Amino acid sequence: MHFKNPLFIPIVLFAIFIFILFVFILTLSVIQYQSYSIVDGKVSCHSNETENINYCTLNFTYKDKDGKDVEVKNYQISWDDIGENGEFIVDVAYKLKDDKLNHVIVLTNNNNMFLGTKNSVIVYSILSFLSLIVLLACIPWRRKSHK
Repeated sequence: MHFKNPLFIPIVLFAIFIFILFVFILTLSVIQYQSYSIVDGKVSCHSNETENINYCTLNFTYKDKDGKDVEVKNYQISWDDIGENGEFIVDVAYKLKDDKLNHVIVLTNNNNMFLGTKNSVIVYSILSFLSLIVLLACIPWRRKSHK
C-alpha cells in the first residue's frame, strides 16, 4: 500500500514539520495579538552625513490601564528602522508593563518581525488548518482486510 513508496515516510515527516511550524507561528501571533496594542504614530527622521548624525523620533498616543490618553513625544528609534529623511505616518505596536511603556515596535519597517495583527492570526489559522488536512490525508486510514 502506501509503505511501498520509498518517499512515504519523508513526505509524512515533512507534513508533520510544516504543521508544527504553522501552529508555532500561529501561537506567536496570538500571543503578540493579545499582549500588544496598535496605534498610529508619526516618525520624523533627520540625517546629516557631514556631521554623521542620523536619528529618528517617534510621536504617538497610547491608552494607559485607566483608559486615559498618554502622549509620547520624541521617542528615539534607530535610523535603520526607517532609513529615509522626512516625516512618515506609521503603525506603532506597544506593550505596557506596570502602566508604563515596556516595548515599542514600529510596524512599517523591515527590521522588526511582528505577527500580532489580526490578518496574521487569520492567515496562520488557515495555513495551520490546511497543513493539518494535508497531514491527515497522508496517513493511511484503511485497515487491511483479513481474508
